[in-house]
Amino acid sequence: MGNNAGYCVVDLRRSDMTNPHIVYIAVPVFSRARLMVGTVAKALTVNAHIRSTVIIHELKAQQVKTDLQRALSSAGATECTDVHFETFQPKEGGDILSSMSCYAQELKPAFANVLEKRGSADLIIVDNNVPVSAVADLRALQPGVKIWCYFPAEPLALYKYIAPPLLPLSPQELMQRGLQILNNPKPTDPEEIWKVIDRSDGGTMNIPGIGPLYLRELYSELSKEVVINSLIGGSIPTYDTLVVNVNYDQSRETCQELSALGYKVVPCGMSGAFPIHPVTTAEELPDDPETAKKVKEYLDSILRERSVLYISFGSMHFPPAEQMGDFIDVIMEMDVPVVIAKSVPQHFKSLETKLEVLVQSKKGLVINWAPQHAILSHPATNVMLTHCGWGSITECISYSVVMIGWPLVGDQPTNAIMVERSWEIGYHLKQVFQGVNVGKQLYGTDIVVKGTAEARKEEMRDTLNKALGADGKKKREKMAELGDIYQKSITSSELWLKEAGFPRSSV
Repeated sequence: MGNNAGYCVVDLRRSDMTNPHIVYIAVPVFSRARLMVGTVAKALTVNAHIRSTVIIHELKAQQVKTDLQRALSSAGATECTDVHFETFQPKEGGDILSSMSCYAQELKPAFANVLEKRGSADLIIVDNNVPVSAVADLRALQPGVKIWCYFPAEPLALYKYIAPPLLPLSPQELMQRGLQILNNPKPTDPEEIWKVIDRSDGGTMNIPGIGPLYLRELYSELSKEVVINSLIGGSIPTYDTLVVNVNYDQSRETCQELSALGYKVVPCGMSGAFPIHPVTTAEELPDDPETAKKVKEYLDSILRERSVLYISFGSMHFPPAEQMGDFIDVIMEMDVPVVIAKSVPQHFKSLETKLEVLVQSKKGLVINWAPQHAILSHPATNVMLTHCGWGSITECISYSVVMIGWPLVGDQPTNAIMVERSWEIGYHLKQVFQGVNVGKQLYGTDIVVKGTAEARKEEMRDTLNKALGADGKKKREKMAELGDIYQKSITSSELWLKEAGFPRSSV
C-alpha cells in the first residue's frame, strides 16, 4: 500500500494481469447504476483488455446496457471490449432498509454465478449502499479479493458517515447504535433516533472544504435515515479503498484529510456524470420520445433566454407536500416559466389541483419523465430546483445551470452546502428544515429556522429573484470555470486504473 499526492492506493499488480477482471456491483438505484456504468465505459477506453462484469437488478439492465453501448460507441471502443451483465431479481422489501436486506441476499448467488461463468475477480467495485453483510459474502466466496467502495459523491460527504476520530463515536459504534434501533420491535421515539448520531461534544463538526456546522444541519428531519447512515458508516472501514467520483485537484483538501484519517481514497474523475453521448433532440431520447418532443416545444416557445426553472428531485425521495405546495404558489405568483418532473407520481398526489392550475395558466409543463440533459442544455433553462444528488450537480455544472438546493437525505446536505458556501454556484434553502432544526439557529449565521409557510415562501421568493437576476449570472460565470476543470477530469479514469495495476493498453 502506498501514498501518493495525499491519497492512498492499493497496489494490485500481478504478473498475469494481461486481461484483468473487474466486477462492478450496482445497487437498485438507477442513477447510481448509470454513473457506475459510465466508469466501466471510461475504463475500457483506457485499457481495452479489461474484462468487465456488471451485477445489476434485471429491471435496470437494459437501459444501462444501452447507456454503455452509447458511451463505448462515442469513444470508439466497441470492437475490443468484453462486458458481461449478470442480472437478478431481488425480492421487494417494505422500505429502504428491508430492500437493502433483500438485495444483499441475492448478491451472493449472483456473484457465485459470475465466478463460475467468468472466473475469479481481480477487483470488485461496489456501490456504497451495498450492505456490509453482502461484502462479507463476497469475501467468503473469493477469499483475498480486493473490494473497493464506489462513492458517487464529493468525498466531504463521507464525514456524515464515518465519524472521524476527533469525535467520540467510531464507525463501528455508530453501526451498533443503528442496529439497536433497527432491531427494536417497538416504535422508536424520534429523540432516541437522534441519539444514534448526536455527539457529546454538542453536536458540531468541522468538515474540510465546508467548515464548522451543527450536525443537525445535515439532517432535514428525524427518520430512519439516521440508522441507514450509521449502517453505511460502519461498513466503510471494511473496504480496501474508497473510489470517489470527483476530480482530485478540485477535492484535494478533503482527500488529504481522509488519507490522514487512514481511509484509502482514489478519485476516478467525473465518471458517467457528463453525457458522453450528447442528448439534445427527441430522436436521441428513446425512453419517451413524445414527452421529449413536448419538452423541446415548450422550451423553444420561451422567448427569453435563461428564464426557465426546472424542478426535479429524482425517483427516491421528495420534500413534504405542504412545503412543495408553498414553492408552487411562489412560482405562480412570480410568473416563472417552469418544467416539473414528477418521476414518482404518488409524491404529487396532494398537489394535483395546484399543478392543474399551473398547466392551465400556460406557465408550466408537468411531465412524468424528464429528458434531463436536453432540458439543462437548452438555452431557455436558467435554474434547477434540485435535491442536490451528485449526478444532477455535475450535470448542472456541465451546462452552467444555477442550482437551488433542497437536500433531503444522504450526501445531499453536504453537497448543497458545498454548492452554496464552497463553490458559490448556487443556493441552499434553509427554512425548509424540519425536526430538530426548527426554532434553532444555523451555525455561524443569524438564520433561525422558523418552520412556517410564511418564512419558507419569503426565502423562496428571495432565492428565485437572486437566481434569475444578476447574482445568478455571476454564479453561472463561476460555474463555467468549474465546468472546464471537470470536463478535463473526464479522462482521469487512467489514474485509478493505473493505481489498481491496470495501466493504459496499447490497443
